Amino acid sequence: MNWFTKLFQPEPPEQEIEAMSYCVPESIFCAWTFGAMKKVPVRIAVQKLRPGTDHVQAEALLDGVWTPLTPHWSEIEKRIAVGTWTRHFDVEPYRYLTLQEWIDEQILFTEHSE
Repeated sequence: MNWFTKLFQPEPPEQEIEAMSYCVPESIFCAWTFGAMKKVPVRIAVQKLRPGTDHVQAEALLDGVWTPLTPHWSEIEKRIAVGTWTRHFDVEPYRYLTLQEWIDEQILFTEHSE
């Protein structure tokens, strides 16, 4: 690599820094993406897995049925996509929120946890 190329293509960092995803941002991503692209109502379903541990998953209203959504890798598009799926856990949700309610709640939680 010559000096000119190095000027416009800096070396990548020695060590990659990453953070693992989890159900909260994935539910927002799924609801926002699917709702916007497919123009259907979406919501967030909250499930109690055990005391102190909840799980959330986005759902879309398709043909009158609330259908769970999940992110997945699209080999065709070579990027993350959102598709219909089954519940991640076989537990009936105890609470449903709109996407806006869920985002607002998470912002409040984040602001109070710093």
